[in-house]
Amino acid sequence: MTRSVTIDGEKPVVALTGASGFLGRYLVPALHEAGYRVRILMRQDPQDARWAGVDLEVVPGRLEDQQALDRLCLGAQAVIHGAGLIKARSREDFMAVNRDGAGRLAQTVSRLIPNAHFLLISSLAARSPELSHYAESKLAGEEMIRAILPEDRIGILRPPAIYGPGDKETLVLFKLASGRIAPLGQPQGSRLALIHAEDAARAVAAISRTRLAGHWYLADAEPSGYEFADLLKIAAAALGSDPFYIQIPSTMIHVAGAVSETWGRLTGRVMMLTRGKAREITHKDWAVAGEALPPAEIWTPQITMHAGITSTARWYRARGLV
Repeated sequence: MTRSVTIDGEKPVVALTGASGFLGRYLVPALHEAGYRVRILMRQDPQDARWAGVDLEVVPGRLEDQQALDRLCLGAQAVIHGAGLIKARSREDFMAVNRDGAGRLAQTVSRLIPNAHFLLISSLAARSPELSHYAESKLAGEEMIRAILPEDRIGILRPPAIYGPGDKETLVLFKLASGRIAPLGQPQGSRLALIHAEDAARAVAAISRTRLAGHWYLADAEPSGYEFADLLKIAAAALGSDPFYIQIPSTMIHVAGAVSETWGRLTGRVMMLTRGKAREITHKDWAVAGEALPPAEIWTPQITMHAGITSTARWYRARGLV
């Protein structure tokens, strides 16, 4: 059964998948602050102090459970699809979630709430689907919902790398910055756009609340991005470390990806570093300069890269993670 807490029936309902993920943890309070009554799909009751006081409904279930999707969507004015895989054993596993899961949810919206706004949280990686199965599956998810729902009801959001306190994936940057030697695997001249999770969550809430349709990208105040070495140096300064920076050949990243992927197959483990991820890491253009950012009257970033990296590094240090 759906669990509800302090529901204000006059608020519009937003149905959210992916609430248990890194960005999802920030999305729930951001949607609440935007005036939504938040309904989430989760396998178990949430445990997050940031959600205290949020008007929240929990629908137990998974993306594969059609009855749960029906309960999630029925009566909602907006749907935000944030669930997805960032690592998987195979292309088929990526597609089953990032493409087919998006399609199943879009079909549910089309059948039950035809006037709702549907916002897909995709990835900047979808711009280069040839790099990895992950990137290919994110683009496939976009194409799936566009084949099901009218264009004027769809928003597709492609954020760059999202960072902030609590993220396990970008924690590696801060671990590198805290050591004596900091390897630089990205080719010189590479550009990497970033956005803090709080800014990304506010953008999602604003786009959903205004029912903005179309393809949109996110970035902080520097959409042209940063060099990885600069990010490491800022993180190192915040952590009080002074590593020696060494540029390593891209071929070493590709070899490491192949070895890691093979090890995963032999052990049955799902590895983050694969050949596809190595191609993403060594890709030179993860900037979003010239791409379509949301209109400034709807959303603008508030957290600078320097402030965000510095506060995140200190958050990790305070918890003994670096």
